[in-house]
Amino acid sequence: MKTNLFIIGAAKSGTSSLWAAFSENMNFQTPVLFVNKEPATFSDKRNRVSFGEYPNIFQNKDTAKYRCDFSTQYISDPQAASRIYEYNEGAKIICVLRDPVNRLISLHGWMVANGYEFISSLKCALAVERIRKKLGFSIVEYERNYYYLESSKYRSQIEKYISVFGEENILIICFEEMLADSSVISERICKFLGVSEFDFNLEKYRENTGRLPSYPIRAFLYRLYLRGKVKAGLIDFSESERRFKSYLTLNSSPLSDQVDSKVRCKLEKELVAEVDFFRQAYPATFGRYWNEYSS
Repeated sequence: MKTNLFIIGAAKSGTSSLWAAFSENMNFQTPVLFVNKEPATFSDKRNRVSFGEYPNIFQNKDTAKYRCDFSTQYISDPQAASRIYEYNEGAKIICVLRDPVNRLISLHGWMVANGYEFISSLKCALAVERIRKKLGFSIVEYERNYYYLESSKYRSQIEKYISVFGEENILIICFEEMLADSSVISERICKFLGVSEFDFNLEKYRENTGRLPSYPIRAFLYRLYLRGKVKAGLIDFSESERRFKSYLTLNSSPLSDQVDSKVRCKLEKELVAEVDFFRQAYPATFGRYWNEYSS
């Protein structure tokens, strides 16, 4: 079976929870290991799972109607839609979108908490975004993780997939609605995919809030050190993650999504057109659950 269902993002919008729920349902084959949840095979990510290895990362379920790829890199990768279509033109696409400012803040916090971002100030990270893009700066093999503002401009990303796959093959889910009533999302997924049962309770699968390193630059350097050991074959990825989490336990504080009000106001002005578009195009979901931004 070819992969025929792609959950393309956006990052920090509940896709890990969907992976956990899909993994327990006999209608779906998902990547067996969490480390392979986002193989990114059809993206430009440098350490993506190769086409040769790609079929081997999935569960083996005889009852499955769908094989699922949960790579959040696909939504912002400029070539991913056409590559996926070339691989399987009959594929279906699910995309979960979160309030763009809240998602941006959450993504930056996740990057800092996991030692991938040494600029703990969101304001400063946004200020160097264009420079990073020009230089192709990245330690996560996917430099678009550092494009916090650019990756939050959903409209062009979604329109690209609609133009390739057709609107009837794409399900757009509102993250905030998923938080409010996951049973409605379960029914919508069942209808879209033609399956009889999909039990999804977001609170059951929701990831724990991360922790903020006491010294982000030290965490960043320790992450580089661990990655070097993985590349040298001295430890595997799971051991690398275990050691980093142990480091955070001793050198961190609870992560907060709070951000300076001036920074938030500036971001809302930057992204007001995005929010207005989705509120108007999907009034029953985004119009209801996304707050209007002031320009």
